[in-house]
Amino acid sequence: MKSILAELKTSPDSIEKLKLLFAKKNKNEPRWQDPLASQPSKLVRSSIFSTDADIKADLRGFFNLTMIVVFVANFRLILENFQKYGLITRSPDLGVFVLPAIIGLISFHLPVFLAYVIQFVAFNSNTSPVAIWSLNALLVIATLFVPVYAGTILKPHPGPMIYVFGFICVAALKIISFAHVMRNARNVMKKIAAYDKNPKAEPLGEHEINTLNMEFIRKHKDDPSKLLDIKHYYYFIMAPTLCFQLSYPRNERIRVVWLAKRVIEAIICLALQAFVFNQYMIPALDNTIPLVEQGLSFKLIERLLKLSVPSLYSWILMFFGTFHYGLNISAEILRYGDRQFYLEWWNCHNLNEYWRKWNLPVHNWFMRHMYSPLLKNKVPKELALFLVFFVSAVAHEYIVSAALRMYGYWAFAGMMGQAPIMVLQSYAERIFRTKNSQIGNVMFWISFCIIGQPFCLLIYYYLYVVHMKETV
Repeated sequence: MKSILAELKTSPDSIEKLKLLFAKKNKNEPRWQDPLASQPSKLVRSSIFSTDADIKADLRGFFNLTMIVVFVANFRLILENFQKYGLITRSPDLGVFVLPAIIGLISFHLPVFLAYVIQFVAFNSNTSPVAIWSLNALLVIATLFVPVYAGTILKPHPGPMIYVFGFICVAALKIISFAHVMRNARNVMKKIAAYDKNPKAEPLGEHEINTLNMEFIRKHKDDPSKLLDIKHYYYFIMAPTLCFQLSYPRNERIRVVWLAKRVIEAIICLALQAFVFNQYMIPALDNTIPLVEQGLSFKLIERLLKLSVPSLYSWILMFFGTFHYGLNISAEILRYGDRQFYLEWWNCHNLNEYWRKWNLPVHNWFMRHMYSPLLKNKVPKELALFLVFFVSAVAHEYIVSAALRMYGYWAFAGMMGQAPIMVLQSYAERIFRTKNSQIGNVMFWISFCIIGQPFCLLIYYYLYVVHMKETV
């Protein structure tokens, strides 16, 4: 012992040497200890599950157990489903896609071409800004509602029409963005011309135009047609963004192997989504219809909970198929550089955070072309946010109702019903100091995916079945 202390005094600052020293000296020590040599209770310590514990518990084992339980529970449901229904195979009827494809192609490409023509007229004539604005407004209205009328007359299959009306909304948002930026560019060009004639005129601020766009417009101020480069315009139309810009970040080349992998993964994702829909969701929905007609009961609640699992899987697969694979494949083909299409919405602690992170192309469009202009026109922040959410709710209802050819309010009500919930969540976070708490994340998953989505899905499926019976 004395020799150990002597060596310790010679190098008191060397912890690593101390560890080696004790390991060396204890090699030859007996492995047994008398009671007075062994003292298990040495410090004032908390249990590792206690909130005041110095060492936080590593829960990886519990996580593994949870994954095993989830797998076993779902595997049991799979066996039960196969035992009851067998393998439900539906050969795809490609004929149902022909009419929606024709409607979609015409409804998308004709309006975007007319939008370019309107801006060409605006730059090459003395047409008043009010007339140009009116033409753009009429074009957007026609873009949205002419396909609705066509669907009512031609009665295409509602499944593909969900995607068609989604793309029609994309066309309308792109047209609005292009018109907004071009009007802004014309105003900036006038201000630049006035400033060049009179340097004492008020200069443009950073909130009006950034340096990159200023250089681009100054370079082409004598030839405004450069702003209407039709190749750049159609690049924007096909690019995975809703916001028109005078330039975009671009990658140097297309990664062919990477692209091929994403295409294969996208096909697998779509196949899994179709399998979940046909094998699990359709039987569950069909079996729930009689319970809906009987009214609210424990059996109906049980069916909703049963429907929540496949609907959640289908929704997650839709997210990966659309926002990860679909947009990334499009971006890779076009060498589009900015691939941030979503953020970590699955970790969100409230609905407000979810809507900001779930769909960045739409979020960026609303912030740029609706929220900021409302603030510029002295609209209060709270009212501007409400109007943005209102328009988003209308858009969701438009896609569902137009595709199903029955005009209700459930999707709209479901989204607008989240507005007071978001206010209450924000208030609760301030009062109970639960911001960034996992309680919020748990409540999000329960309210949005376990209750909300299955309920809306069941309501629309039931209304569609009743509507089809009435029209026969």
